[in-house]
Amino acid sequence: MKRQRHPISLIFGIVALFLAVTPGAAIAGQTPGTVKAKTISLGFVSKRPQAEVEPQFRDFVDYVARKLSSESAIEGRVIVTPSALQLAKLLEEKKVDFYTDSPYPTYLVNKQGAARLL
Repeated sequence: MKRQRHPISLIFGIVALFLAVTPGAAIAGQTPGTVKAKTISLGFVSKRPQAEVEPQFRDFVDYVARKLSSESAIEGRVIVTPSALQLAKLLEEKKVDFYTDSPYPTYLVNKQGAARLL
């Protein structure tokens, strides 16, 4: 019997909590009508194609987007890269807002200085 791993859900929850309380990340302080459509992007390293990986994270990214915007003006997006170094480059270019992965790829991305471990 194959058992699914749920620690990823815990990591997602921690990241979502961090994003919700980080100054500048939430749009709650803006007045109604001034919110512009934006996206929040989750990066993930996988050799599998984007279409195969995205459904696993779609609900989580949509949840984070809803929590960051009371008017649903933020759209969630999943970006899959084949290597940790490519993900680090996207983080530096601000094309990916946050990411999740196992310890070693996380170490590689953090070593590049592109992100900060929570």
